[in-house]
Amino acid sequence: MKEEINTPVCSPAKRGKGTGLAVLVFYVVLLMLNAGALEESVSRMPFGTARSFWLKVLRPCAATASRLHLGWPRRMVETHLGNHLNRDTGR
Repeated sequence: MKEEINTPVCSPAKRGKGTGLAVLVFYVVLLMLNAGALEESVSRMPFGTARSFWLKVLRPCAATASRLHLGWPRRMVETHLGNHLNRDTGR
């Protein structure tokens, strides 16, 4: 007689939750790595509701990122690649 093996099957709903969590973590990491630059960009927006909202959202993120020293990858890229890309070609 053939013996049946019961293997647990992951439902599509459970797979979707895992994927959703991975996407959420991805965007939170990106937010934290770019929080300082995003805050700087938003602070240059014209005064209004949108600017106030985004500053309220981004200021705590930027402060946390600064305390955790999460801005070093961006500074390194700006320092090493930015100077090369922004150099005057003499034309």
